Amino acid sequence: MEFRLGKRLETLLSLVLLVLVALLALWPVLVRDEAPAAVDRAFFEPPWDEARPDGLDAPTLPDAVGQMRRYIPWYAYQSTVGASGDPHGILWNPLEGCGKPFLAVWRTRCLSPFTLPFYFLPLHRALQVSAILKLVLAGWCAFYACRKLGFAVPMAFAVSVAYELSGHVFLWLGWPMGDVVPWFPLLVVSTERLAVGQRKYWPLGALLIGVMALGGDPETLAGCVLAALVYLFLRGLSSSTSPTGALGGLFLLTITVTLGLALAGVQLVPYVEFLREASATGRDAQPNGLYVGDLVTCFLPNFFGPLTGSDGAQATGLPLRTVKLFHVGLVQLLLVALWLSVRSFVTLAQRRRVEAMLLTCLVMVLLALASSRLAALWPPLALLEPRHLLVANALFVAMMAAAAANEWLLLNVDQCKSAILRLFIFTPLLLAVGGACVYAQRGAMPPAASLWAQLAVAGVFAASVLALVVVTALRPSMRLFGYGLAALTFLSLIAANRGAIAYAQPGELFPETSFTQALKEAGGRVTGTRALSQWPLAANGIPQTFCADGVSLRRHTAFMERARQEPALLRRMGAPALLLGAEDIQGAFLSLRPAYEIEKVMPSGGVLFKDSETRPRAWIAYAARAVSKFDPAELSAGSPPLVEDTAAPDGRGDPDAKVVVHDSASPVRVSVDIDGALPGILVLADAYYPGWKAYVDGKAKKVFAVDGMFRGVQIDEGPHRVEFIYAPTSLRWGLYVTLGAACIILVEMRHLFLRLIRGRRSA
Repeated sequence: MEFRLGKRLETLLSLVLLVLVALLALWPVLVRDEAPAAVDRAFFEPPWDEARPDGLDAPTLPDAVGQMRRYIPWYAYQSTVGASGDPHGILWNPLEGCGKPFLAVWRTRCLSPFTLPFYFLPLHRALQVSAILKLVLAGWCAFYACRKLGFAVPMAFAVSVAYELSGHVFLWLGWPMGDVVPWFPLLVVSTERLAVGQRKYWPLGALLIGVMALGGDPETLAGCVLAALVYLFLRGLSSSTSPTGALGGLFLLTITVTLGLALAGVQLVPYVEFLREASATGRDAQPNGLYVGDLVTCFLPNFFGPLTGSDGAQATGLPLRTVKLFHVGLVQLLLVALWLSVRSFVTLAQRRRVEAMLLTCLVMVLLALASSRLAALWPPLALLEPRHLLVANALFVAMMAAAAANEWLLLNVDQCKSAILRLFIFTPLLLAVGGACVYAQRGAMPPAASLWAQLAVAGVFAASVLALVVVTALRPSMRLFGYGLAALTFLSLIAANRGAIAYAQPGELFPETSFTQALKEAGGRVTGTRALSQWPLAANGIPQTFCADGVSLRRHTAFMERARQEPALLRRMGAPALLLGAEDIQGAFLSLRPAYEIEKVMPSGGVLFKDSETRPRAWIAYAARAVSKFDPAELSAGSPPLVEDTAAPDGRGDPDAKVVVHDSASPVRVSVDIDGALPGILVLADAYYPGWKAYVDGKAKKVFAVDGMFRGVQIDEGPHRVEFIYAPTSLRWGLYVTLGAACIILVEMRHLFLRLIRGRRSA
């Protein structure tokens, strides 16, 4: 009883220390009350410099622009939804591209557990809490996985620190990948259970896949599943006498993944619908391909420079953030030599498990190196970039290091002498490999002072690991070795990833400046210069006609491309505010200039206009051209609008009939009052998308597309109240799929519940 109590206290202390590790890694969050968000560089690119807050320093992190334009504005919108108290707000975002689905995009991560803080806390506070949660949960999941795989508490703690600060977790905190990878250690446990024939545990794996799927990164999820499949096959192949057993495990894992995805049906079914309508899915645009020379970062993570460099990319063209994923931890890498020295004394089951992990790492590295060539052979493989394929390496190498340390402590005197002799052989070989990697990249060699400094740091950690091995050989101690490895791991990974995360003061997250205030005072949507397509005004609550987050509907893209040739079409988007630069005023918009009234002149020369000839957001069309299929080439500002799947009106009536739009507190409901009109078409300049329903005086009416991207509904003569309500059928079907999968999983989990109850009764 006393032993068990001590073990529980040590476990509890380890879990608390993992929280402390996360806080130390994100120390500015506590010390300076800053948010882990990369925002600075975006303000130094036009036209963002108009909204730059006073005193903002020069840019540091190169990936700031992508995070600023896409993910943080999404978080800002989720904070707005949480403040409004309307859960339906996550279904539709009215602020970009005349409106578009929000939940269905999937990468918005509306249902991810790590997104929950954004519904209850201010933006900067939610960014802090979410980042800390990701690190802590990654450490806790790794700790649980190690304990289930038989590691002692100190060794489990060392693995947890290595995974908590690994590249996939720490370097990608603000990206969708950061919502998926913290759960991966639990997937490894589930896969291990299937590999050794404990088939009753598959429902837990399905539950886990469902949670990972809500993370909003299908490529990372696919990378995790692929790594699990490779590991399961290699593990099963080494544990069974025939390939049939391994294939059976793969088949069961396939069922697990399928049911797990079905469990996330409430997210995935709307996403499938969105893919049919989308022009771009918001996937991060990055070059695909790593080179063998990039393996130098395994030994010297800052060989190509720190992550705070001005360009952030190295010779291959890939972002340095991706290249650094080769670095699994210098301490763990050095212990490869120790594993090779003790493997002959390890039990067969442990050796098979660890070497299946190492082989999986090797397979995934080879796939990452060959990814560009494989994508050329089969284009769908281009979706899996190197960062997705390397997702398992840090955890598996850390588990190998812990297993090597654990087995080292169990050796007797004779075995220890034999292992030391081997260690003196394998360690120089490992260092020679590192030297060869450095020599292979001599063309991209950093300055001599920097290289020698990095080699000195690597030498210090190598000497420290060797000293720890020698000390524990003389006086074996599980706690000394485990917690010593954890301390060295923490220091080495902090040194490797220094400057990986940019921090911002709360006032620097989409600040309210005189510029944004002018846009708000102009009222309505903002359109104009194409530079707005790189400008996330939505984060300031300002609606715009462009999609700065890179996610747009197919119809919206076609309309905007046509409007690029004929800017007068922008007048149909219900956007009275027009922002133009000097090149726009003298270029494509020159012929429309007489109708523009100057509202404000910006310091850089940009001008905010009000267009007196812009169509209101809702109006009555008495003339139209009926088409069976939308062709953007038929759009013309001087011609009646195009209508699909409906009859054109007869042309009698005044288009300027009084029409008033009433926006409710919820973005999924819009009301329009018509004060008398002849039969015609009510045009609402909001995006047409499946799921929008119209009710004219309480009676359901068909919603059809106008000019390819707007909503239209037929009206009769007289005054009317028209209500547009977004109630997507895909969400309802997705909920049915989720409930069905949940029922199957719960039924299958009854065996585990009964086993747990019997175990407690026996105890």
